[in-house]
Amino acid sequence: MRINGRLSNFFDIDIGLRQGCLLSPLLFDIFIDGLVEEIRRTGKGVQYGEVLVGILLFADDIVLVAESREDLEVLMEVVWKYSQKWRFLFNFDKSAVVIFEGKTRGRIQYGDCKEVCVCGRHWKFGEGFIMEVEVYKYLGVEFDRGCTFSVFKSRILDRARKNRVILGSAGSKKGRLSVKANINLWEG
Repeated sequence: MRINGRLSNFFDIDIGLRQGCLLSPLLFDIFIDGLVEEIRRTGKGVQYGEVLVGILLFADDIVLVAESREDLEVLMEVVWKYSQKWRFLFNFDKSAVVIFEGKTRGRIQYGDCKEVCVCGRHWKFGEGFIMEVEVYKYLGVEFDRGCTFSVFKSRILDRARKNRVILGSAGSKKGRLSVKANINLWEG
C-alpha cells in the first residue's frame, strides 16, 4: 500500500475483493450457493408447481419465502448461522418482513420491543430484530401485504403523468413531433 508516497510493508488480506473486481459476481454466486443448499435442505418454502421456493437471490439481495411464521423463523435462523460461519453482515435498516395476507387490515402497531418482541411485529434475526412492514420495495416493485401493488401502481402512474407533461412541452400537443417520435418518448 502506498501512503503519502511511501510503501508499507506487505500484509495478507484474508477476506473480500477489490472494488469493481470482474470476478466479484461469479465468486459471490459460488459463495452464496452454499446458503441456497442449506435453505433447500430445510424443506421449507412455498410450493410453485413442482418446485419448492424458499429463497430468491438477485445480486446481494436475499428474499426468504415461507408458508408460516414458524417456517420463516427456521429459514431466518439458517441464514443467520450461515452469515456467522462465513463472516458477512446484514443491514438491519434495509431488512424487513412482509406477511402477505391477501387483504389489507389496519395499520401495523409496534410495541417498544427491546430484548423480546411483545407486539408480535418484530422478527428475531440473530442478535437483533427485523420489523414487519406493510410495504417493501424489492427490485423496483413495492410489495404490500394485501397483494394489491397499490403503492407500485400509484408510483408508475405518477411517473407516466409527469412524462405526459414533458411530452406536451416537447411539442407533441402542437404537432411538432411525429407519432412515432411521440410513441418512442412515451415508452421511454
